[in-house]
Amino acid sequence: MFQFASKPTIGLSIIIVSWNVKDYLRNCLQSVIDSCQEINYEIIVIDNASKDESVKMVRKSFPQVELIVNQDNLGFNKGNNQGIRMAKGQYLMLINPDTVVNKEAMQGLLDYLKTNQRVGIVGPEQLSERNRTVSTASRLSIRGNLEFTAEHLVSWLTGNYQIIFNKPYKVGILNGGCWLVRREVFEQVGLFNEDLFLFGEEPKFCYRTIRRRWEIHFARQFYIHHFRRKSIEQMEKSEANQFIRDYYNLIKNKLLGRKV
Repeated sequence: MFQFASKPTIGLSIIIVSWNVKDYLRNCLQSVIDSCQEINYEIIVIDNASKDESVKMVRKSFPQVELIVNQDNLGFNKGNNQGIRMAKGQYLMLINPDTVVNKEAMQGLLDYLKTNQRVGIVGPEQLSERNRTVSTASRLSIRGNLEFTAEHLVSWLTGNYQIIFNKPYKVGILNGGCWLVRREVFEQVGLFNEDLFLFGEEPKFCYRTIRRRWEIHFARQFYIHHFRRKSIEQMEKSEANQFIRDYYNLIKNKLLGRKV
């Protein structure tokens, strides 16, 4: 269980954990601002000890952003928890810095949660630099794999890619590149596991959310562009080793039936 410090005072909190992706972060922030024209929102950026002048860029170009500057790289989960704790929104969006949000996506996802009261988390479709859907955890179902395969096959046959199946549906796991989450979900489910540095928490959090009788939806009618793995490519050896240890412990505990 988690309790926010105060009641929500705005509509939406957008939380971005960033590390050494200054140019991607700039584009992400601008796309978020452009897509929130009719929304009462705040943006919280957690910088995990970047060395590429990301902090300077945010302060100069986006002074309206709430900026947390960590002296060490605290990882994805702990960074998101910092933002969640200070969020004042009724809804919270967790989004990667190497993304660009389509203009209609933000309002569309908000309206989707407002309309579907049993949905606790919703996420959009993710497109690559080439405007193709990417293989993510959101597709770990028969339907997800069939849609993905069919659309790419049609693209190969016709030379023209398009999303054919754009209906939203319920999933068990949602890729963590972009989540829109009800405030109540965090209050009931709690925060992310800070023992995991980068990956491994999304499936567990989704499982805990479903156990609380919330639904998780993959809304393919809305999309973002996700330039994947940009932060991971910069991982130093120490962070890479920590990432491997996290996954080893996650798998070991799962096999032994221990809670993570």
